[in-house]
Amino acid sequence: MSSAGFATGLDLSPKCCNYRQLIDYMIQSNINSSNQSYLDSGVIRRCIEWLSNLPSEWSESKVLIEGEDLFALLQDYQTIDPDKGRFESHREYVDLQCVVKGQERIDWISDSFLDPAADWKGDFRFYHSPKQKYTSLILNPLDFCLFFPGEAHRPMLHCGQPSNVRKVVFKIRRSFF
Repeated sequence: MSSAGFATGLDLSPKCCNYRQLIDYMIQSNINSSNQSYLDSGVIRRCIEWLSNLPSEWSESKVLIEGEDLFALLQDYQTIDPDKGRFESHREYVDLQCVVKGQERIDWISDSFLDPAADWKGDFRFYHSPKQKYTSLILNPLDFCLFFPGEAHRPMLHCGQPSNVRKVVFKIRRSFF
């Protein structure tokens, strides 16, 4: 049992999966899942291990793990109506977003289907709402998603009614993959 109050139960041994083949595909899982073939990537394993030592008390902050190449954003917020959310994507960082408390919906679509709402601002840009269908993911405690560059996502959405969410977003420089 970790200090965060949950057991990870992860098999962290390398698997047969070629991680580079996954770079164009969003991944969704739970840190207690027994099927985690993507953990052959050491950086994802480090993020999951870091989560297992997450203190129960925290404040919103940015925590450097390996400088600006790998860091965690600790977030507390109330989910919003999907109409108020904005799609975003990144070009230098992979997002690993893990809900620690609460429930959140995140919408996902390739940014090739979207029209930019603004120019790139550092690592990210926002998009207009899509005309195409997108995938909606529901994240409960200990569920996480990985979003790679080119994968637009609209986080912080409620699932019918607002919810208080505690989440860790790891920003992982794409060169790790």
